[in-house]
Order: sequence, then C-alpha cells, then structure tokens
Amino acid sequence: MQRFLIFLFTVVVFAAGYATRSWTEQNQPLPAPPAPGSEFAPKDIAKVGPPRTEDRADLIARIQRSMADISTYQTRLQAIDAKYQTGFVALLNAEQKSKYDERNKRFAQGPGPGIDRLAAETSLLSSDDIQRLRQIPLMGALNRISVADRTDSLTDEYKLDADQKARLKALLANRRQEFLDLIDTTPAPSVRLSSLAPVVGRLAQPGDAKADAAKSGNKPAAKPAPAAGGK
Repeated sequence: MQRFLIFLFTVVVFAAGYATRSWTEQNQPLPAPPAPGSEFAPKDIAKVGPPRTEDRADLIARIQRSMADISTYQTRLQAIDAKYQTGFVALLNAEQKSKYDERNKRFAQGPGPGIDRLAAETSLLSSDDIQRLRQIPLMGALNRISVADRTDSLTDEYKLDADQKARLKALLANRRQEFLDLIDTTPAPSVRLSSLAPVVGRLAQPGDAKADAAKSGNKPAAKPAPAAGGK
C-alpha cells in the first residue's frame, strides 16, 4: 500500500506541475515594449539566458542502452492492457459494445498523432515534441492506477448496472496490481523512455556525428590534430 501511495503521489505531483507549466506558458501576457534607448544598453545587462536544450546524443544513447528493457516493458504492458480490455468488453451488453466500438473508432481518427504515425515520419522532433512524448508514460500510469475514478467515469459513460460496476472495479484493481508489479521489475529509465524509443530515428538530424554515433553504438571519429604550426 505504501508503495502504491508513493507512486501515485509522484505521478500526481509531476502531472500537476506539467499542467501548471503548460497553462502558464499559454497565458503569459505580452511583454512590454523596450524602453527608448535600451538597444544601446550594455549587452551583459540586457542578456537573457539561453533556452534549455536537450542533449539529443545523450538521450539517444540512453534509449539504445535500455532498448531491450524497453521492449520487454512494452510487451508486458500491452499484455496487461489487452487482458483488461478483453475483460471489459466481456461485461458489456450489445448496446454498450456498439458504443465502445464507436468510441475506439473516434479515438483512432483523432487529431493527436499516435506513436506509430510519429515513428513513420522523418522530420526532426522539436524540443516540445520530446517533452510531450515524455509525458505519455506518466499519463498512462495515472490512468492505470486509478480505480475509483475510472470505475465511476466508465459507469457513467456506459450506463453500467451494479453487477457490471462491481466486475469493472475488480478488473481495474487487477490491472493496477499487475501494472505496479511491472513497474517494480522494470529497470530505470526504461519506463520514462518507452514513448521515445519508437521515434529514436527522429531525435537527431542526419550528419550529426555525435548523435549518429549514439544511434549506432559507436563513438564519433576523432577530429584529426592540426599540423604543426597550422590552424
């Protein structure tokens, strides 16, 4: 129980922080116009710190080192989710199943690009893309460990009766336990990097020697030393 509470607290705090950051960035007021003559002020006074950049070569290298663990994690997670989905569909009546199928169809056609579609593209991922992908495992974890909220939400959405609600709650509780067991047996940082692994090819531009070496597992070739007396 203590393990679950610690994990839940970590996910909720992280999600709340990310949501607050996203909201504040979207609601920042426009900056005031520069004061007259400020362009002539010393540069060190008006200097703004550089934006935070991602060490993409290091990120690629960490993904490559964890690829086997990430693959195992993803396979086991898919099995847990498939088991839950099978059980959930089994407790629905014909009308509810029709609604379930329609909901899945809308979700598949939704505006947000899925991991498979992102992996099929070739353009470089932006820093914002990378940060959004990092949140996917955390949001998924919050969904999988929430039993009471998901029970009430799905009961309202599908108009489940008392027996269906009880069976759903048992399914969700079982999924939560299996997911926590998976987290406990998955080496770090495999979970956090799991949503970036399928798009590792889009983390660096071709020709980036350091990042290309990280993807291939080799060290970048050292630059030749300059000739004596030359530059």
